[in-house]
This record gives sequence, C-alpha cells and structure tokens, in this order.
Amino acid sequence: MDSTKCLPRLGGDSSFELGLECREIAKTIKTRKIKYFGHIKRHTSFLKDVLEGKIEGSRIRGRQRRQWVDDIAEWTGKGIRQCTVEAQDREKLRSVSCQPLEQGRLRE
Repeated sequence: MDSTKCLPRLGGDSSFELGLECREIAKTIKTRKIKYFGHIKRHTSFLKDVLEGKIEGSRIRGRQRRQWVDDIAEWTGKGIRQCTVEAQDREKLRSVSCQPLEQGRLRE
C-alpha cells in the first residue's frame, strides 16, 4: 500500500486568496496585540509587573532575545516609552492600533 497523502493542488487564484487571508489574520493579530498592550499599561496588575519586570542576575551570552514589546515598537513606528505614554489615552492608542505599519512583519 502506498502511504503518501493526497493533497489538493491550489490553483493560481486559490493561492492568491490564501495569501490575502494570511495578511488579514496577521493584521488582526497586530491590532489585538497593540490593544492588549494598552490594556495592560493602563491598569496596575500582575501582568504589568511581568511585562515590565527585570530578572535578577546576569543574562546569557549572545544576541538579546526579542521581547514581546519589541513588536509593538516596530509595528507602531514609535519607541516603547512613547507607546506607554500613548497607551494612557485610549483614543490615541485606538487610532494607532487600527493602522499598524505594513512593513512590520508578523514573526513566524
């Protein structure tokens, strides 16, 4: 018996639609992540402490790991401090979260 799987072939139009769908999903993820950032920054909670917290001790060698807030800075085109200030005002953050930068790519 043959153990290969039969997968449907995608035509030109199907792959184009799949690409558009992936872009829409990525845009939704970016928007929700920016909104969640504002939600965390406006409240005093354990999550805010975790997000801003520093770990005692020395860090490991090599390149620094990418942090969660680095995506926010990249997608908005602003620094973390400026994003934090704008997160206090819901209207400013709402306008930023509706239009995340297109060149900021979603990490895979």
